[in-house]
Amino acid sequence: MAAGPILRTIPFATGSLDLADPRSITCWIAEYFSAVLNARATTPSTPVQHVSDHLEACRDPGAEKATYAGMIKSQFTAGRDIRASLCQYADLRKSPTGANVPTYFPIDAGVSFACDDSDLLAVNWQRDRLSADFILPGMEKRVLRVHFDDATIVRLLDEFPLSTEQDTKPEGLVSRHFAYRVEGAVFAEMQSEAWKLNFHPASHYRFITGWGCMDVLCKASPYFEIVDRDQ
Repeated sequence: MAAGPILRTIPFATGSLDLADPRSITCWIAEYFSAVLNARATTPSTPVQHVSDHLEACRDPGAEKATYAGMIKSQFTAGRDIRASLCQYADLRKSPTGANVPTYFPIDAGVSFACDDSDLLAVNWQRDRLSADFILPGMEKRVLRVHFDDATIVRLLDEFPLSTEQDTKPEGLVSRHFAYRVEGAVFAEMQSEAWKLNFHPASHYRFITGWGCMDVLCKASPYFEIVDRDQ
């Protein structure tokens, strides 16, 4: 394969690129995306949606070898155009000021309560499992337990730093609601392109109380149960 100008300038830390090995291709794509998205070029010359389609294709773990190889051959030989287009793609969900605009999608936890009267009580994290207990206001002996049955990235923080993290007003936030799926938030966007590729399609979930809050990135959806506080 004749390397395009960008291909020759991006180091491949995990080894040489082998088009017959989809794992090699996947690792190279992850490093390439990470490098070009940090380049911050300004004037795209390739349609953004065209690049977006290829991004989604390469993140599909069920794609055939030919899909990976064909995408590289067709796009990276035109390397002078791809850098600017990927930077433009990365900016699609940002406001004119450059800040991410998070969108909240409420999740039904199976019980209604005022989240600002709740708090995070305990977290049990394991390699492929997570559970977290939250106070149910007015129910002293019972808690709401949130479960994830897959690998997770977890962040725990107070409500104040969470509410002041973004300088743009979020969309879809509901007063006193507890559980959300979130798109476009800083916590998810800051993860490496390699992680996003390997764990695609992971979603960002956020659990809000008046004190302790929790962010979770996971491929699995959460499920909820009410349990005894000492259980």
